Amino acid sequence: MVKSQFVFRSIGAIAIGLALCGGLFFLWVTWYSDEALGRPAYFHRLIGTSVAAEDALVTCTSPGSHVYAYRVSIQVIDAFLNKPGALEAYPVRAGYQESHTMTHWHRQSWDPEDSLYTFTALATVSDALRGQCRPAWAELREAFELAARDPTSFISYSYMRAGDRIDVLSFYVLDRRMGVLYDVEAAA
Repeated sequence: MVKSQFVFRSIGAIAIGLALCGGLFFLWVTWYSDEALGRPAYFHRLIGTSVAAEDALVTCTSPGSHVYAYRVSIQVIDAFLNKPGALEAYPVRAGYQESHTMTHWHRQSWDPEDSLYTFTALATVSDALRGQCRPAWAELREAFELAARDPTSFISYSYMRAGDRIDVLSFYVLDRRMGVLYDVEAAA
C-alpha cells in the first residue's frame, strides 16, 4: 500500500513538473521568442528595438503564403533609422532562417535582385489574400506595393534558392511614411 502511494505521488509530481515546463515553454514562445510575431523580441530581431506593435493591422494566410502588417510608431522607426550601423546589422536571422541568404535593410534599388524578390513578395501577398485575412483588408496588396515603391521605405529579405526557383522568401518592408512594418513569408 505504501509503495503504490509512492508511485502515484511520483507520477503526480512528474506530471505537474511537465505541465509547468510546458506552460513556461508556451509563455516563452508566445511572448519572448524572436519568432513571436508582433512581440518585443520579434521587433528587436527586425529593427533592434524591443517594442510591441501598436496594432496588428492584418494577418493573411493561405498554404505557403503569410502576410503580417503591424503599426509601429514613426518615432521608433526614425530612432532605428538614425542609429549608426543599424541598417547593416538588422534584421538578425530567426532560427528558421539560419540557412537563408540575408539582405539587410536598404532603400529599394530596383536592381535585378531587389526586383525579383519584390515581385515575388507581391505575388505572395496576392496569394495570401485568397486565404483567410483577419481583419479583411481589400487594399492590402495596393498598400504593400505603394510601401515597397516609396522612396522613404526600407526593404530587407532573406531567401533560399534552388537554381532559378525561390524556395523560401521572407520579405520585409519598413514603411516610414505610414508607420507600418510588413512581413511577407513565402514557401514553395
